[in-house]
Amino acid sequence: MNDTCPNESASGVDSNCADSNVEPPKKRKFWRRLLKTAAITLGCMLSVLLILIIILVSFRDRIIKTVITQGGSWATGLEITMDKFETSLTDGELIIVNLKITNPAQFEKPYLLELDSFFISLDINSLNQDEIVVKSIEVDGLKAVAEFNDSGKFNVVALAENLEQKFPPAENEPEPSEKPAKSIIIESIAIRDSNAIVYDDRIGIPTFVPLVYNSNNLSFETSNESLIQAFDSFASSLEYACSGVANAGELVLDTGKLLINSTGDAGKKLIDTTGDAGKKLLDTTGDAGKKLIDTTGDAGKQLHKSGKKLLDAFGL
Repeated sequence: MNDTCPNESASGVDSNCADSNVEPPKKRKFWRRLLKTAAITLGCMLSVLLILIIILVSFRDRIIKTVITQGGSWATGLEITMDKFETSLTDGELIIVNLKITNPAQFEKPYLLELDSFFISLDINSLNQDEIVVKSIEVDGLKAVAEFNDSGKFNVVALAENLEQKFPPAENEPEPSEKPAKSIIIESIAIRDSNAIVYDDRIGIPTFVPLVYNSNNLSFETSNESLIQAFDSFASSLEYACSGVANAGELVLDTGKLLINSTGDAGKKLIDTTGDAGKKLLDTTGDAGKKLIDTTGDAGKQLHKSGKKLLDAFGL
């Protein structure tokens, strides 16, 4: 039996013989509707994604600021506020204005850190390389408080403990990455009008440490530790350094006590000496007065006798 159509027209297919390669009209309509629906759905998704990108680009600074202040406050247990957070993706710049971090509740001073302004400029192209280049860092009006409370607790260590409570280390710590740490090159750094205060509530004498620094071409390598581990190490190192400053303040206090005691002893000796001198002066003055009175009395007696002799001579 011949599989071809018995009667073929000039067009190649007889009207009474359907070509098996031609889909029925209903099937074609289904695929058209499906493709149209998919195109509309894809277009809507792209539109929503584009709108999200525009929102993120337009309001990224506000979003990041909210994440830092609210998320950072939750993570640290401290209140974090700032007036301005501004970035420039094209220039690789970041500006922070009026940043404040409160002190933990068990400490006397209100703020752990206050910062008038912070500016950093990065080489964007270096972020994907092994050497990250920081063009410039400028810090103005930094005021940091390193405080020991009455029980000897250090406020930065208390902050590190707050972070560890929110982000406890895993039971099975992963092995440190064998990937080499990136190096960071800072071409210029300037710290102006800044200071740190080391305060020990047990002593009550603040020690001011000026933080004024200008340098070029600094370089160091990052660590493979996690941020929590790195901050914990930093807090311990800072506690050790500040304890020496606090002990120096205690030494100043002891020296002041010694000075006061020495001044008191000197004053006592001065009073005693002055008293002795005054006593001697009074004694001398008394003796002189006594002699004066005696001499005057003798002179009066002699004058009285002379007068009597004179009167006798005139017969009076």
